[in-house]
Amino acid sequence: MFIDEYYLNLTNLEKEILNIIFKNAEVFIDIKIQDFAKKLYTTSATITKLIQKIGFTSYKEFQKHLKEEITNRNIEHKNFDASKMEIIAQLEEILENAKKFIKNEFEDISEIIIKSPKIITIGFGNSLIAANEMFQSLSRLGLDSYCTNDIFGNLTLFENISKESLIIFYSHQFKSRTVFRAYELIKSLNLKIILISSNNYISDSFKFYKVIIYKDKNNKNKSFSTKINQITINFILKDLIKQKLNKNIKDKPSILI
Repeated sequence: MFIDEYYLNLTNLEKEILNIIFKNAEVFIDIKIQDFAKKLYTTSATITKLIQKIGFTSYKEFQKHLKEEITNRNIEHKNFDASKMEIIAQLEEILENAKKFIKNEFEDISEIIIKSPKIITIGFGNSLIAANEMFQSLSRLGLDSYCTNDIFGNLTLFENISKESLIIFYSHQFKSRTVFRAYELIKSLNLKIILISSNNYISDSFKFYKVIIYKDKNNKNKSFSTKINQITINFILKDLIKQKLNKNIKDKPSILI
């Protein structure tokens, strides 16, 4: 489970609890949630809320992740060649994704971005890196854009922007309660959402204006995979946007004085 994606959105207390858990994972893998909570001087409800906030659907699922964490720690550290091969495999996966992207879909999305009066990029955890990178690139191209990972803290902004504005939502898994709450707020304001994610099994109850899905083979270095896949998508979109903006400038008739 991709905890990194949600870590930045936790409170300081929640981060402290999570750090204690992972430093002492062996202690927590086989005990009941009531005993789990007692060891952390908190309540079962607090633990349940935290577990859901970081993307797990149940306490048992979280304990399973802890067991996997312990197993991974005990695996002999990879040598240079093994690390290099793992990176090569991930880059090959990204190349495979890029080959499968459909040009017309990217063309349509780049056109939508250009025509939007304001673009807000949203990301949580590692996905915030791609969201911020896209925001900076759009700003340099002269497009009105903004980036955030705190929708509720920027509620006034969202309530007062044009309904023709565009939200570009980056979420590797699109599974946590934080992500769902953010989506529900945006949809309640009738704003257009483009989702960039690896989740190809999103419920039909979620309605997006456009979706870009990249493949993820559940490799261990999900942090790297998320960043590089999302940045690759950004690069393709930015290149198309730049081409269209340059073409628009060239197509404008010159004014002779």
